[in-house]
Amino acid sequence: MSTFTIPFPEYDIAEILQKEFPKKDNFSVAIPLSRQQEFYDLLLINGLKKRSVTIQVKSSRTWLGGKKDSCQFYSWFNYFDIKNNYSDFYFLYMTYPLFDKNLRPRAKWERKILVFSQKEMLKLLNNVKTKAGKPDRFFSFGFNVSDDIVLGHRGFKHLPKKNFSTNLLSTKIDSIRKKL
Repeated sequence: MSTFTIPFPEYDIAEILQKEFPKKDNFSVAIPLSRQQEFYDLLLINGLKKRSVTIQVKSSRTWLGGKKDSCQFYSWFNYFDIKNNYSDFYFLYMTYPLFDKNLRPRAKWERKILVFSQKEMLKLLNNVKTKAGKPDRFFSFGFNVSDDIVLGHRGFKHLPKKNFSTNLLSTKIDSIRKKL
């Protein structure tokens, strides 16, 4: 018998979705039994209406910004192709440590989660370019702990400062609910 595991970002997002879409309201969060499932990582189901949405989760490492940077943290995502139109939503998961006043990490982590519909993710990926306008292999976002502002950083230099704050999970719950 093999051991079944799930990456923490997927587990954390599933837990958040279970709170936002509770079982008592006939919702369910499912995960594929095969960890090699290519098309989605989570399935959110409305049992009453017999509708579901597929979710792809991408997670990022984060780095501290420098003293001259406008953001405290920066994420780092690998560019990926959307080979099919199977995922309804893409969740970009960014964790970061909380620090005490002496800049020592506390034993607590926090996260920012951006959510993009399939159409929004295609548009975002098509705009990931170097300063010279060529496709970039990476993209990143910058953010601060104290607010809900998330700015496009690497891959978005050719655009004016791109604000992705409207893509935070808390602002996308209603869009997800409408699909269900």
